[in-house]
Amino acid sequence: MNNTIAEFGFNTDLEHDGYTAWTHMGSKYNFNVKGKVLGVFSGNDKNFLLSQVTSSFGDDCMVGTIDAREVTIESEENSSYILISNNEPSEECMTISRKLSGKDTREELSAGKLIEQTKGFESLARLDIQLERQNVQFREKVIVCGVEPTKFESFKNATMGKTI
Repeated sequence: MNNTIAEFGFNTDLEHDGYTAWTHMGSKYNFNVKGKVLGVFSGNDKNFLLSQVTSSFGDDCMVGTIDAREVTIESEENSSYILISNNEPSEECMTISRKLSGKDTREELSAGKLIEQTKGFESLARLDIQLERQNVQFREKVIVCGVEPTKFESFKNATMGKTI
């Protein structure tokens, strides 16, 4: 079982398109702060990081829910500890999160099942959201930097064809 923790942030630097500026990390919206990485899954030519929230801003009201976000790598040499995510969640990401955040799925995860063995994951397949686990090796911690959609697309286009 993977013990990697995802730490989420938002890049407030809007001036530079080619890199993320760690001096400009902040937060946007009611953002999840940390989560246990459940895996990276691909479907519909996208890669999704799935994590179970362990800490969120406010009163930790999102703890236990599943966070789904489209991700790409910043660079191959940093891919084991830095991911870039689209800061604007798609309808697909929101559907994945909703379907996987139910009580049954959380109980199945607590019992030691992999996310793809849960009833919630089966319900995604019935909605024609076919996700396939990718073999991604992370360090103990992975930084997930949310960037605005146009900046995300430029990272995604620059890394197309490279292994996430």
